[in-house]
Amino acid sequence: MKKRSFLLHALPLCVVAAAALTSGAQKAQAGPIELSIEPTLTSLTSGKSLDVEIQIAGLDTDDLGAFELDLSFDPSVLQYQSYDLGQGLADPDPLFSGFGDSSDDSSAASGVLTLAEFSTLIDLTGQPDAFTLASVSFLAQQPGTSSLTLSNIALYDGSSLVEPLEVSGIANGSVTVPVPSTLLLMPLGLGLLAVRRFVANG
Repeated sequence: MKKRSFLLHALPLCVVAAAALTSGAQKAQAGPIELSIEPTLTSLTSGKSLDVEIQIAGLDTDDLGAFELDLSFDPSVLQYQSYDLGQGLADPDPLFSGFGDSSDDSSAASGVLTLAEFSTLIDLTGQPDAFTLASVSFLAQQPGTSSLTLSNIALYDGSSLVEPLEVSGIANGSVTVPVPSTLLLMPLGLGLLAVRRFVANG
C-alpha cells in the first residue's frame, strides 16, 4: 500500500510543471549521480543516539525534482526515532514551503523507512550539485551490527517530475553497537573464580 505512494500526490504537480515549461527546451545529461550514507561506518554505545545523513552528489547540469527510497536497518540493534528532509528541493523563501513530504515511517519498527519528497518549484536552477536528502535519527538498542542500506530508489528530473534519473553509485553504511566493557570482563572474572575454587579444593 505504501510503496511508490508519493507519485499519486505528485501527479497533479507534474501536469502543472509540464505546462509551465518552455516547449522544445532540452536539458543536458547529468554527471554520475551518487547516493551515500554518512557516516559510512560508525560505532555507537548502547543507549546513545545517532543522526545518519542520506546525501546525493553529481547532479551537475540536472536538477532533482522528486525522490523516493527505502532505508533498511536492523531494528534489534537500532531503534528509529525521527527523520528530517533536507532543503535541496525546498523554496529558500521562508514564506513558501516549496516541497511535499510523502515519506512513510509506518514500517520503521520492522526496519524499513520510506523517504519521499517532491518539489513544488518550477525553477530549480539554483539547486546545488550535492546536498542532503534527509537526516534520520536512531537510538542504539543492544550490541550488534546493523547495515544501513538504500533500495527501491527513484529519482526524477526537476523539469517534469516524470523523467527518471539514473543512479551510478550507492555507498551504504553500517553501525556497530559494541558489547559493554563490563560484560567483556565477566568471563575473565568467572574464570578466575573457578581457578580459585579449584586451588582451594585441591
